Amino acid sequence: NEDRQSLSPMHMGPAITDTTVTNESSDLLNPVILCILVTETAERVCYFGFRAVLVLYFIHELEFDEPTAVALFAWVTCLAYASPPFGALLADGSLGRYRTILYFGVLYSLGMIVLSVGALDTSFTINVRRTLTFIGLILVCIGTGGIKPCVSAFGADQVIENTTSLQTNTDEEESDIVDQVNKDRVRQFFAYFYFCINVGAVASMLIVPVIKANYGFGMAFLIPTIFLLFAMMLFPSKRKDYKHHIPGEGSSSLSNTFRLCGLLLLERFCSKFPRLSRCTGRHSHTLLKPSNVTSQNLSNEDFCDDPERDQSISQQQLSDAEQALHVIPIMLMLPMFWMLYDQQGSVWTLQASRMDLYGLQPEQMNLVNPILIMIFIPLFDRSIYPTLEGRGWNIAPLRRMGLGMVFCAISFFTSGYLENVIQMHEEQGLDKINVFWQLPQITIVTVAEILLSVTGLEFAYATSPERMKAFLLSVYLLTVAIGDFFGGVLYSSVFRSLDRATVMNVCAIIMLGNFCLFCCMAKWWERCEAEKNLERVQVNRTVQKGAEVNKLTGHTTEVEMTSQHLSLS
Repeated sequence: NEDRQSLSPMHMGPAITDTTVTNESSDLLNPVILCILVTETAERVCYFGFRAVLVLYFIHELEFDEPTAVALFAWVTCLAYASPPFGALLADGSLGRYRTILYFGVLYSLGMIVLSVGALDTSFTINVRRTLTFIGLILVCIGTGGIKPCVSAFGADQVIENTTSLQTNTDEEESDIVDQVNKDRVRQFFAYFYFCINVGAVASMLIVPVIKANYGFGMAFLIPTIFLLFAMMLFPSKRKDYKHHIPGEGSSSLSNTFRLCGLLLLERFCSKFPRLSRCTGRHSHTLLKPSNVTSQNLSNEDFCDDPERDQSISQQQLSDAEQALHVIPIMLMLPMFWMLYDQQGSVWTLQASRMDLYGLQPEQMNLVNPILIMIFIPLFDRSIYPTLEGRGWNIAPLRRMGLGMVFCAISFFTSGYLENVIQMHEEQGLDKINVFWQLPQITIVTVAEILLSVTGLEFAYATSPERMKAFLLSVYLLTVAIGDFFGGVLYSSVFRSLDRATVMNVCAIIMLGNFCLFCCMAKWWERCEAEKNLERVQVNRTVQKGAEVNKLTGHTTEVEMTSQHLSLS
């Protein structure tokens, strides 16, 4: 979904025909693409593998109590999802995607080695092992976060066919064919890519807990490290065959997008607090006039970054940025969901460890979610949603997202009830509860994920301009970081003095409060959309009148020249 115009030029040869394009499209799984897909699978085995046993490692090996272990697990996830925007900025601005993946992959590998050494060598004191663990996890989180936004885009770059040689009028039909094939190839690549992610997740959650149970935590970290080292040796093996992204080229630089959105927020702040803007020397009426907004203004006056730029920022780019900022308030309703959702890998794993596992490992219950996701997504898209629409139900994205929040709250009320039953059995000396009683809460939270997370990302993409999609993907990843940060703070403070069942119920209540706030936000969004639609109707009427005048005068009116910009806003 990033700008594909930044690819290095390629020799295309003769004009492309339908048959040639079809043959190239059918040859998607070439050695270069397979190398990237295998690399991603091995990296996901590493990430999900060490993460599956991490909370138990904190408790059993590093001797942290449960609330501290859960808080540390949340902060690890927070850092892993806070770093992707920095990797994307480096890839977009200076390093390029290939070098960003390679350099951050080295950090990632070094972190996994340090983490494995701390777990393998039990002769170290507990403080030394904790120090090695934290150093390793910091490097791992920076590494995985840095390559996360680059690998998928780099893989998609490889399946794009260059159309720069098809510029003449006689080649317009062939160029259209190539554009359509490119879209199909990218869509097919992401389907393979998503499948590899799930294969890596399922394989790691299936294998690593068994290794931990039989050989200890050291080997449970060493095996994922070996997978990662294999990935980092395989990836550069096709370096000469890759299409390399040229950093800084193209009109949709992610760094410029962040810069422009920051300037828009600054203008709104100055408009709302004019006294503060006078104190800081900022004036809202001059910040973002289309006539004086250039990249040089952004760099010298506001951000002191790149005085050499001379490419103007158009009215359309301003409209795109405003539209992206309009979507962000809806996305800010997601962090509370992620705070609850990511407790599957920590709190629910600890809950499973106190139940009758029937030979399973507690971490292996995390397998249920990715398996259900692969089943439920096509089920919802092809059956449930069409059936509900056919019966006249309103399943607009905002309604689905709100329903997802309700389902998330229900899953944690269910978990709280199960926790009460477990505690009662422990106090009365009864048999352990069957671990498969966790299936209802896991199933409900999976449905919530589809309704809220998948729909939220779909909503953000559908309502944002093409040039802002990479920016919104970065914001989406940051919502995960924000949610896990809040989770870490709560578990290290307020939740520490509460029993497990109460914590689950409090989380559910927080989610219901978030749902109420989301309802207010949704009403605001719908009101804004209604106003935009009304303005669009008025603009269309004005354009029609201008067209009638044009027919009589034969001249282009100013209304016609500006109507497109007005409709975008």
